Amino acid sequence: MAQRGLAVPAAYLREGRFTASSGEEAATELLTLPERPTAIFAANDNMAMGAYRAARRLGLAVPGDLSLVGFDDAEYAPALDPPLSTVRFPRPEMAEGATEMLTALIHHPERPQRPRVLPTALIVRSSAAPPRP
Repeated sequence: MAQRGLAVPAAYLREGRFTASSGEEAATELLTLPERPTAIFAANDNMAMGAYRAARRLGLAVPGDLSLVGFDDAEYAPALDPPLSTVRFPRPEMAEGATEMLTALIHHPERPQRPRVLPTALIVRSSAAPPRP
């Protein structure tokens, strides 16, 4: 968002517990604001699934009224209605990298850790629409 010169209002930021119920709770808070967001990017697909439930309960259509994007590309993401757009990342490489970083930290706590950037892919499905003018 910052790279595009777009500000994210602090009121639009919520924390969750990576569960569907916490996603539903956070989305309900967001979607009942006086100026509700038109899109939600959830920290994982479970939270996005909860956001679907909140949107439906509030009478909002996905993606007509609200675009939703998750992160994980969980096995069930294509089966949601509409299928969830999400970010896919390499889980095995992530686990391997985390293990290597932890091992290095244990054996050499004085050495600074180098951040690692893993490839990701946006999986475009039907839960997001272009922004309205």
